[in-house]
Amino acid sequence: MKTPFSDEQIAAIKEHLAVLRSTKEFAERSRKYRILEYLVAAETEGNGDRLKAYAIGVDVLDRRTDFDPSEDSIVRVEMARLRTALSIFYHTHQTGLRIEIPKGTYRPEFNEICTLDESASNKDERGRWHRLCMRAYLVCSAVLIVGSFAFLLSHFRSMDAQRVVPDRPVVRVSGDFTSEEMSHVLETLSGFKNIYTVLDKYSSDTSDYRVVFLMGDNGTTLQGKVIHSLSGQVVSSAVFGPDHHDNDGDFENWLSGVAQVNGLIEKDYMRRGTFSPVFRCRYLSETYFGHQTDAAHLEARDCLLDQINSGARSATLFANLALIYREEHSDKRNAMQGDPLYRAMEAARTAIDIDPFDASNHYALMTVLFAMGSVPEAINAGKLAVKLAPLDGSILGGFASRLVTVGRYEEALEMFDRSMNQNPGQLHWRNYGVFLAQIGIGNRARAAEISPTLEGADNPLLLAATAIGMNIVGRSEEAQVRYEQLLAQESDVRDMYERRKYDTDLVSALMTEIQRLEDTRLSLQRQ
Repeated sequence: MKTPFSDEQIAAIKEHLAVLRSTKEFAERSRKYRILEYLVAAETEGNGDRLKAYAIGVDVLDRRTDFDPSEDSIVRVEMARLRTALSIFYHTHQTGLRIEIPKGTYRPEFNEICTLDESASNKDERGRWHRLCMRAYLVCSAVLIVGSFAFLLSHFRSMDAQRVVPDRPVVRVSGDFTSEEMSHVLETLSGFKNIYTVLDKYSSDTSDYRVVFLMGDNGTTLQGKVIHSLSGQVVSSAVFGPDHHDNDGDFENWLSGVAQVNGLIEKDYMRRGTFSPVFRCRYLSETYFGHQTDAAHLEARDCLLDQINSGARSATLFANLALIYREEHSDKRNAMQGDPLYRAMEAARTAIDIDPFDASNHYALMTVLFAMGSVPEAINAGKLAVKLAPLDGSILGGFASRLVTVGRYEEALEMFDRSMNQNPGQLHWRNYGVFLAQIGIGNRARAAEISPTLEGADNPLLLAATAIGMNIVGRSEEAQVRYEQLLAQESDVRDMYERRKYDTDLVSALMTEIQRLEDTRLSLQRQ
């Protein structure tokens, strides 16, 4: 059979296999390498369509000829380990070739990784940013295929006590479930960045909360409970009828409400006040982003740096530090000496190095890349964050807000709806994103309806949105109060939008509204 690959391609693939074989993870005698070599050989020889679980079990894993893949899961388990190992390798190594094995198939794919533009490197500053952007892009691209294995990682975490660091509540899950149903529950809960999920039978560690599922006496209803482990207090409970997975999403919605940021578990955890210094830093960071002041910024930054300088190695710390440094650039607030975006990029990359499976780390990287104007790379990072945490309303809303700033209004509004369904609370930044989208598509009346939800925040972006909304509906005097507060913080409003890399058309639409505010001010002064 004629091979679909050229001699040069086969030589490059063999050279890449030799690189993998030289690593500890893919040592020549390891199962992972033997499976990979077998799959690659079959594909390059034109026999990829013959790759089946049975053949792998018998030819590579030494199973007998009566091997039944439906009863013996060894091939599925080893393939999952191989895919994870490849993902981690490409996350930590920059290579010219990448081998990927998509879930649901045994046929490997061979993808070339883009290389740096050397002409850009001759321009010192531009070249530095280009290299940083590309490194970040490679990080995102290299781990794109690991989203499907967030559930697998939750098992690894539960078996490795050192991975469960006290920077968020630890939640133990048990119940009257089939293995398939339990996989669904764990996959859902492990997508939330603010809790650690462990499976009861795989862990002997203490937990902060227990999520327990019990079948009713009639065998058709299911009761779910969230219990505070130390006190035994029931934090939340719900009962679901037959076919609970298809019951209008009630089951998944309850899980989301329990586990999401500011959800039932986190609120109870904070109320009890027993959280660690690392959790306190995250809380201070979220407080700052909700109500931005110089004092809140400094308190959050000092907390993060103190913990990091004391030796704490937590992805949560570095991800939040990346967001804080990004704000020092965007808001020109309390910036330390040097380039805030450079520090933000390094902090985001460190967070991903520590935990490449945590959606919040890729979310932090996304926001930094948007601030740098690296839109394609930022969108890749945002898509990965959403893939890793598809039920996290705050990540969905945050990504949608960034899509708005680059003019992708319809796509963003659809994602805002998903965010609202997952987390229906009033979130300033999600609502601000919806406001921008409505301004961008020319729906001024709808933008004015949303702007009152931004009232009470002292961030200049929100002050501008509130003033614009009031002016649209004719509340001119109130609008001027907000406008004066805005000008006290930002003398150049256009620069406020442009340094955040807003799309030029969106900036023009916003500045048209700002000009209307200025015209109103002049009119009131003449009166």
